[in-house]
Amino acid sequence: MVERQLAPVLENVEAAADTIGHIEYRQIVDTYTRCALEVKEKAKARKAQDNLLGLFKKREVIQPVIESIEQRVKELK
Repeated sequence: MVERQLAPVLENVEAAADTIGHIEYRQIVDTYTRCALEVKEKAKARKAQDNLLGLFKKREVIQPVIESIEQRVKELK
């Protein structure tokens, strides 16, 4: 249920991150990822993390954050 409620926030990545900020947006994506995995939606979880990674690379977020998201993406493959 939580996974479905958070899904709309993940549809427009840039707007959501602009509205709530990078830190909060990452927390929402991480929460969504955990919930998606609980309901056996690994592909959705991976896509959410991939999109987060792409946004953060584009916006040149600090390297340790990028590396931790890259590690999470690898774990989801």
